[in-house]
Amino acid sequence: MLISATTLWLSHLRRGKLKMTKPTVIFFGPDGGEKGISKVFLRFLLYSTGKRGVVLEHLYIRLRRGETQQNFNIWVYGEKNLARGSGLFVGQIIS
Repeated sequence: MLISATTLWLSHLRRGKLKMTKPTVIFFGPDGGEKGISKVFLRFLLYSTGKRGVVLEHLYIRLRRGETQQNFNIWVYGEKNLARGSGLFVGQIIS
């Protein structure tokens, strides 16, 4: 019974952690649409170590250069049609 309960916990009930792969693309530069507006572009894979997955609600990036620091709290996702990020379900990687 103990082995069955442990297996149930590890495979279905454990929340797991949100993890990120190393970024494959990092871009700091001007946006193609408007002159003078800079953007930060990161491409990476998010995954959950648990079976249930994780809901990502808040995401921000903090950039520092010397003593200057700036936070970017608006994020978008998608390939061609970008959608503003307000909540994202991150599931388990299936091999």
